[in-house]
Amino acid sequence: QDHKSDEQHESQASSNAETTFPIGTSLQYLESKNRGWTDCQVVQFRREDGAVQINLKDGRWFSHEEQGQCFRRNRFEQSQRVQYSADGAGDWLDSVVIAVREEDGAIQLGLDKDRWFTVNEQKTLLRSLSKKVFLVGSRVAVVQDLTTDSEEEQLLRIGQQGWITQ
Repeated sequence: QDHKSDEQHESQASSNAETTFPIGTSLQYLESKNRGWTDCQVVQFRREDGAVQINLKDGRWFSHEEQGQCFRRNRFEQSQRVQYSADGAGDWLDSVVIAVREEDGAIQLGLDKDRWFTVNEQKTLLRSLSKKVFLVGSRVAVVQDLTTDSEEEQLLRIGQQGWITQ
């Protein structure tokens, strides 16, 4: 298994830091209590200094400097489209991430359901296609914003939600 010491976790967090994390960005937060990574999402962004808030810490602003110490990007997420190469250099095959193992970041792909790709293998054997697909059984919502044509314009949000069945 691919377990790392606390120092390696902190080093990885620093190396994955980015200038800004827009609202909605999925990250992992390094909790000081158990020194483990927990999935989170950016819910607020302050443009003037780059500080962010996450869904796990209501009201807590993380400065730009702190972000490099306690956040890292999720490498891959369930339903994400990826390409796989058996040797990391040759032919690339399209696939989809079907499972993510939270305790160590390993993932499974649709093209090889019996194999878990470690974080180290992901770095050389996989690359992102950046667009998400929805697997059968996924819950989805489609939302559209409309403006009324009445005298006092109003913003309306309409939508539907459901499950992908085929």
